[in-house]
Amino acid sequence: MNDISDAVVLSCYLYFLGLEREAITLLESFLYFRYEDKPESQRHLWVENCQGILLLQFIEQSSGCGNGMLSLGEALGPEAVVSPSKFMKQQIKMFLSDNAKIVAQAERETQKYRCQTYAQQILRCIEFLMLWPDFAEENSVRIGFKRVTRAQIYEILNDLKSRLVAALAAANKAKQAGTP
Repeated sequence: MNDISDAVVLSCYLYFLGLEREAITLLESFLYFRYEDKPESQRHLWVENCQGILLLQFIEQSSGCGNGMLSLGEALGPEAVVSPSKFMKQQIKMFLSDNAKIVAQAERETQKYRCQTYAQQILRCIEFLMLWPDFAEENSVRIGFKRVTRAQIYEILNDLKSRLVAALAAANKAKQAGTP
């Protein structure tokens, strides 16, 4: 992970701990809202920056916080917000089939790794929800022989949120007790 990725994950923690304003403030402090504005030497970090933009948009839509001035089309380019392509459908299909395995693996890891894993999975859910207008319009997307609903993605997101909050609380408790 890099500094931008770490900051996006921290913002995810803050938001799901109920600190919406702090998450927004942190995200707004380092995000570039247009690729062209990002220094040439940091353009290789655009994916992490985009995760932050999507998280910021999600927080603003979900909580009503923020200035609401962010446009995904302007920030990511209109081609980013599209109907699910074959590639995106493959991404969500892999996510749905791998999420349970990833979560099970994280349960056997350190608190830090567990929290990071949950946050990364949450960011994937947010990516799917924010970039697929079909979810908003049709409430589901056909992937192979299945229909994947917006509610299914939110169900996974809420499970991950519960796991993340519990893992963060356990890590804080361990820290206060002086155990690693």
